Amino acid sequence: MLNESAEAVFQETNSRLHLALFGKHPGWNDHMEDLGLSTPSLLEFKRRVYYEGISGRLDCGAWRNLAPEGRIEAFDHELLWTGPTGVIFAILWHSTDGGGRAAYPMVAAAHFLTGRLPAKVEPVFDALQLVADECRTAPDRDAVKAAQARGSERLIQTARALVPMSSQTWSREDRENFINHASFGEGGDGFTRLFYALTEYQNLTPAAKHTFCYRVTDGGAGPEAIALWQTLMRAQMEASHSLLAMRCRHCPWVDLLAGEFPAEEFFRLKAKASEIPLVTDVPYSVPEELKEQTRMVLESFLDTPELMPKLDACGSAGPGQRTLGSLLSKIFRTKS
Repeated sequence: MLNESAEAVFQETNSRLHLALFGKHPGWNDHMEDLGLSTPSLLEFKRRVYYEGISGRLDCGAWRNLAPEGRIEAFDHELLWTGPTGVIFAILWHSTDGGGRAAYPMVAAAHFLTGRLPAKVEPVFDALQLVADECRTAPDRDAVKAAQARGSERLIQTARALVPMSSQTWSREDRENFINHASFGEGGDGFTRLFYALTEYQNLTPAAKHTFCYRVTDGGAGPEAIALWQTLMRAQMEASHSLLAMRCRHCPWVDLLAGEFPAEEFFRLKAKASEIPLVTDVPYSVPEELKEQTRMVLESFLDTPELMPKLDACGSAGPGQRTLGSLLSKIFRTKS
């Protein structure tokens, strides 16, 4: 997913931005007709999130079996899925069909034919929320289709005002506030715990090297947290793999899911932290070397986020990237 030829899609559709709507709406007696599912990645997005993820959890009763205090009752989520040639921004919200059934959400998903994140993602989510607002009040199918058309135009205008993420366009103050947030613990221990879990897990088997699923604090960054985490974690992955970051808008955490993770992981959409703890809170005993590696990653995150080094255990360095082992060895040789 998010690995098709962007130029081929553009030549076929004459657009670099595609807005899809699907799910439940009172204008349809059951699942609504798909609107705007015009790219392979949007089709795959619906399959993985809606059919395998949400429908699969409903069919097996996974959310129904949660205690009320451990369950998120209503869909109100933002998703950001990145890959080599594209980015999908999506929101899920509580809705019903014409029969009043409310188990499934309605979904708006925007596929941008670019592999680069903008410096700010909140404007895109704001534009999608306007689509949701119009769909909530849309009395019939024609009104939903009109909302989809207006939403596409609004997103195109929003995209024209976006600038790509770089050290020049991305606010250093935002990054500093994020990594210094109290939810990461004293000395930023939360980052070290995450990197420890990542390196230990990826050492288990080569097959697991590019697949991980973690719940982490949002660092007080709200909707921008998913972009901050995307930038930080993609530096530890091969460029050919995808990464999904998703958050419930009223919960202080983000779920990070990389590679071909199992559909069961979408259980996270409605499970509170009492059911899935934050890995940034787990009190691992972390080696001193990893603490030093974490410090260097975070320094690069502040100064040159587009050129962050990789942790030693997370794979070979890609173009323009450096491994922390080589950096540390140079530092220690210089000191000796």
